[in-house]
Amino acid sequence: MKHPILILFLCISASLLAQPKEIKVNKYINGTYLEVNADQDAALAILIQGSGPTDRYGNQANMKSDHSKMLYQALNEKGINTFSYDKRSIKMMRNNQVSDKTLFDDFVNDQIDVIHYFEERGHQNIHLIGHSQGSLIAILAAQKTDINSLISIAGTSKPFHKIMIKQIAKQMPQLKDETENNFEKLLKNEEIKVSDNQVIASIFAKRNQKFLSNYMQYDPAEEIKKLEELPILIINGDDDLQVPVSDAEALDEAAKNSELLVIENMNHVFKIINGDQQDNLTSYTDPSHPISDKLINAIEKFIKHHTYSN
Repeated sequence: MKHPILILFLCISASLLAQPKEIKVNKYINGTYLEVNADQDAALAILIQGSGPTDRYGNQANMKSDHSKMLYQALNEKGINTFSYDKRSIKMMRNNQVSDKTLFDDFVNDQIDVIHYFEERGHQNIHLIGHSQGSLIAILAAQKTDINSLISIAGTSKPFHKIMIKQIAKQMPQLKDETENNFEKLLKNEEIKVSDNQVIASIFAKRNQKFLSNYMQYDPAEEIKKLEELPILIINGDDDLQVPVSDAEALDEAAKNSELLVIENMNHVFKIINGDQQDNLTSYTDPSHPISDKLINAIEKFIKHHTYSN
């Protein structure tokens, strides 16, 4: 029998020697795969990013927090293999291929492609981690695949358009009626007239209408009900400026087999905030600000509990 210190050294060495591997899943999806455990039954966590053109690290053009990168690196240190990928909008923008035909369902189908890619290569213990918009993507993909568990972080419980109407009503109440009317027209496939207001014109631009019409069909609280046996961990920070804890509670109430974790002082990008709103916002552009240890430990425990050996 190997000496315990030698075993520990070998495990640490394996983690340090593991090299990120660039993987192309389909013509739009590239990501980073990091294998720290080569065992056939090892867990694989797939990270799914939030709204907008978000890359595998959780970043956008003017917001570099590295929150997703920090999470998968922390899981790697816990012995969990990970794959994190750029949303298709990243490659489409880089290649000047942005299309007005892009649907929300394309994001879901990309995630299904990712799951099938790893299944075809022998991975049997797959876990989805969906952040924000990625929560709904994970829920919908899980309905059509065979995975071990789902972790939702800062996922909304309401259809997209209802959240948008509420936000507009709060920030620009004079635009609420026009916003509401335009969403009603999208639901009925009616033409939307170009608005004199730049905010409305931007939201309901012709290039966005097919995507919005498709996206607003989904009610996260209704969709999560369909995952009757799948173990689900629902996480929210109580310092999240974008998604309130009430959304996590509503998802937990709707789900058939879920656990709820509310992390004190955690914000939307997994950072612990011990200051005011400005500190919260600053963390969105601060890649040196660490993410929550409680988040990491909870996800590790949940994934390992729901990873099965043949």
